[in-house]
Amino acid sequence: MRKLIGSFFLALCASCAIVNASVSDLDTHGIYAGDFSESFGYVSAGFGPIIPVPNVGIGYRQRFAGQWGWDSALNFATAGVAHHVSAQLLAHYYLSEKQNSVYIGTGARFGGFLSNHRNETAGVMSVDSVIGKALANDGDGNHFIEMHVCTPGYWSTKKVANVCPSTSRKFSALPLVYITYGVGF
Repeated sequence: MRKLIGSFFLALCASCAIVNASVSDLDTHGIYAGDFSESFGYVSAGFGPIIPVPNVGIGYRQRFAGQWGWDSALNFATAGVAHHVSAQLLAHYYLSEKQNSVYIGTGARFGGFLSNHRNETAGVMSVDSVIGKALANDGDGNHFIEMHVCTPGYWSTKKVANVCPSTSRKFSALPLVYITYGVGF
């Protein structure tokens, strides 16, 4: 499974680099960081923390004049009987000064898992690494596609409905992977 996720991550990196190179050759928008900064709220949809599970989110991101920016978001995913809620705060570095650049970033993600059938909750805190592509603004608003890999995770589980709750804490090497498409508003 780790090899599959690693291969997918490398393929996404390579495809973003190829798309970025071809777009920079065309220079269709001609917007450079010297006169470009932006900030916008967005909604996103995708998959994660486990790939087949649908995920929706709402967030805010800002890119400063130059190649740096930041992003914060709240996400919700459900598989019907299990639910995941998380908050993220990330720093982005854009590989190009153009508006539609590939970016990489890192930050923190805090979340919780809830279950309908068990009286347990699990909290997770992890390092969130992201690679994405800011897509061109064609008058429809800003949009982007990105992949997050969150690992290692610090897990804390707790029985909720017990008179004497038991708590366990551990680190997990299981990565949480999110793939999302966001649209600005």
